[in-house]
Amino acid sequence: MHYFARVLTIAAALFSGALHAVVVVATIPPLGMISDALLAGGLGSTNLLVDGKQSPHGMSLLPSQRAALEKADLVLWVGSDFETWLVASITPLRKTAIAMADTEGVQFLPATALQQAKARQVDHEHVHVAWDMHLWLDPTVMQAYVENVRDALIIQDPQHTAQYQQNAMTLLAEIQRADVEAQALLVTAKQTPLLVMHDAWRYYFRHYGLTQGGMVQRTPEQSIGAGSVALLEQSLRQGMFKCVLREPQIEAKSLQWVKAVAPNLQEALTDPLGHPSYAGGYPAWLLDQAKAINSCTKNQ
Repeated sequence: MHYFARVLTIAAALFSGALHAVVVVATIPPLGMISDALLAGGLGSTNLLVDGKQSPHGMSLLPSQRAALEKADLVLWVGSDFETWLVASITPLRKTAIAMADTEGVQFLPATALQQAKARQVDHEHVHVAWDMHLWLDPTVMQAYVENVRDALIIQDPQHTAQYQQNAMTLLAEIQRADVEAQALLVTAKQTPLLVMHDAWRYYFRHYGLTQGGMVQRTPEQSIGAGSVALLEQSLRQGMFKCVLREPQIEAKSLQWVKAVAPNLQEALTDPLGHPSYAGGYPAWLLDQAKAINSCTKNQ
């Protein structure tokens, strides 16, 4: 009788643990990458809202995505100045939403005029965009955010505290190693201004001491104005730029006129957003951006 009761108790505990596997919803791939790393070992699952193929600006949630939010234990997002389309959905659900913007010690860059204009265009209810929110491109911010997410997961699932702590320790060490290697790769890239597709790289450039000399698009969805095109064309003809950071979310035809003006312009195949199943996760993604920029600039 006692044996039977003990078996039932163990079975109930196992069943309960299965039912309480943590479910995380992450808005963009870099946040999904860290969620996957912290949940390694079968601790839970990550649902991603932006798959990396489309721009995260001005999205509309599908019914399936709203359902995923309702079932989530944690929601990882950048903040209300970035995913303006998510604010209304998070608020009534009262989920444990962990915003990168709330990370202690973040040294924000002010939003550019273009970023403010884009926010007003996308969502008239959120027109006071004060900060550039591409925070995941700074590995020091991401490391602090990893610690916040780790702590939230432990609160949700205290019985696996040791595993979350170990997963976080491993991830933080890997980010640190990737950052050190990226620093070494980007030393020579500091010597030349870089042409970017759109204004997403400022945190990455600040961290690594790089210079943004110009951009091809106002946003992933909108071209720069005629006056800006004329100025950029002049800079290209003068040989100011040797390398452009191409992005998969922006159509290749956006670069056609640039390449026509500067046929010797080198391209770095970079991706400021990443994709859901990035091999090696966030550390590998961070380092791959440096490798691409290094390859594009090292022979100049």
